[in-house]
Amino acid sequence: ALHQNYPNPFNPDTQISFDIPRESSVRLDIYNMAGQWITRLVEEPLVAGQHTVSWTPTGLPSGVYIYRLQAEEYVKSQRMLVIR
Repeated sequence: ALHQNYPNPFNPDTQISFDIPRESSVRLDIYNMAGQWITRLVEEPLVAGQHTVSWTPTGLPSGVYIYRLQAEEYVKSQRMLVIR
């Protein structure tokens, strides 16, 4: 499960939480609204349980960004709002 980031909207940083039911290869990416890849926050095998990642959008403008979690066959995206 991918949870809504907190806080949202945010400045200067936010926390992204997700749960995985079993050990999985996990990737968490950030995209802008044009679909351009911004950064990868996670790319590694993780143990089952809840995980939280912090993100600080250094040098990026205000706007809506998409965070996308992929864990094995599970893929989910959420929106977040950066306010400067």
